[in-house]
Amino acid sequence: MNEPSIVVFVLSFFVALFILERLFPLRSKARPFGHLIINGVFTASLVIVAFFLVRPTIKGSFTLIEEWNFGLIPWLNWPLWLEGVLGFLLLDLSVYYCVLSALVRPTLRGEISYVFGVA
Repeated sequence: MNEPSIVVFVLSFFVALFILERLFPLRSKARPFGHLIINGVFTASLVIVAFFLVRPTIKGSFTLIEEWNFGLIPWLNWPLWLEGVLGFLLLDLSVYYCVLSALVRPTLRGEISYVFGVA
């Protein structure tokens, strides 16, 4: 698939989800189109920022990873789908570790003290 067809597919997918939500709402709303303009402008601005800032950054980082064999996953000779799953799981695990280390501090006596007092 080339790039324009992927963009068309993603946009049509979200339009289909919007139509399904309008036909079968998960909850009733007092004003059905109240926040439609605000949400549309917000979503459009996010898409523009992602297209012009995030996309070149990701392309550059992929080029760097491919040329220099940077990281752990390029060392493995596994199928692409398995490397993708492993990368996703490692990224997810690192996020949980960062959140847990920010919220929980072990004391010297082996007890656990919660930072925000949440048990």
